[in-house]
Amino acid sequence: MGKLKILNQKIPLVGNTVINKNLDFTEVIFYKDDFMYSLGNNVFVDTETGEIIKNDVDRSRKLIQEGDILRPLADTVTIESIKKTIFNSAKRAKDNYFGYAYNNRWDYFLTLTFNPQKYDTSDANLKYLWSIFRKKIQYIEPKVKILCVPERHKSGVLHFHCLIGDINLDKYLVPAINPHTGKQIKSRKYNSLIYNIKLWSYGYSTVAKIDNSKTSQEIVANYLIKYVGKDTSIGYNQKKYYRTNNLDFKNKEAVRLTENQKQELINSLLAVNVKETDKFIVYRIYDK
Repeated sequence: MGKLKILNQKIPLVGNTVINKNLDFTEVIFYKDDFMYSLGNNVFVDTETGEIIKNDVDRSRKLIQEGDILRPLADTVTIESIKKTIFNSAKRAKDNYFGYAYNNRWDYFLTLTFNPQKYDTSDANLKYLWSIFRKKIQYIEPKVKILCVPERHKSGVLHFHCLIGDINLDKYLVPAINPHTGKQIKSRKYNSLIYNIKLWSYGYSTVAKIDNSKTSQEIVANYLIKYVGKDTSIGYNQKKYYRTNNLDFKNKEAVRLTENQKQELINSLLAVNVKETDKFIVYRIYDK
C-alpha cells in the first residue's frame, strides 16, 4: 500500500454570524442568509454595509504601472475584474483598519502637510519624508504605536493623518495660534486644544491630544475611515494605511448559530441593536 499524500486544502464552512471582539466593545453581526468561508482564513466584513467579502476572490495584481500609465499584466484581464479587485481591496483595508484603530489606545491625532515650495511633492519623496519623521518618533520611544492614513489633497499632493499612542510628546508641542485672534486654536470635533509639533519640519502640522475615554477614542478612529475607503485617491496597489508592527488587533470569529442561540446570545450579553438591513443585524456590547 503506497503512502497517502495529504493535501493542504481549505475546508469550506458555513456561517451566519461574525463576532468581532474589540478593546472596548464586542460587535456581533447576524446574517439572514448563510455565507461560505474557509477554515484558517479571516472573514472580512465591509465596515459600512456589513456585507461579507468572499475569501476566494482573486487578489493577484491585474495592472503594472509605467510612469502615469497603468497597463494590464495579461490579455485576459478585464475592466470588470480590475474594478472588482480594487473594490474588494478597499473593503478589506477598511476592515483591517478598524481592527487596529479600535484595539489600541491613542494619545495624539496628527495631520502632517508638506510645503510644496520647499520639497519635491512626488508620492515617493513625501512617503520618504514621512518615514524620516516616523523614525524620529520611534527613536524617542521604540514601543510607540502608530497608525497612519495618507490622503490626497485636491491639489494632488499627499498629506498624512496619524494616530499615535504609548508615547509622551508633550515637550515637543507648541500651541497652534490663530493669526486673526492671537489665541490657541481649539478643535470642536475633539474638544481639544490644537498644537504644532516641533519634530515636523517639512510643512504645517496640527496635533490634538486624545483623552482616554471610549467616546474620544472611537471618534478619532471613525474619522479616518473615509480616507481608507477611497478607492482611487492614493493610487493602484498602494498602501491605504501604514502601521507599526506592535499594534493589537481585534479577535474575529465566524460561526453558525440557530435562531434560539442568537436570541440567547443577545439576552445574555445585553446587546444593543445599532444597525439593521434586509441582509443583517448588528449588535454591540460595550464593556463596562
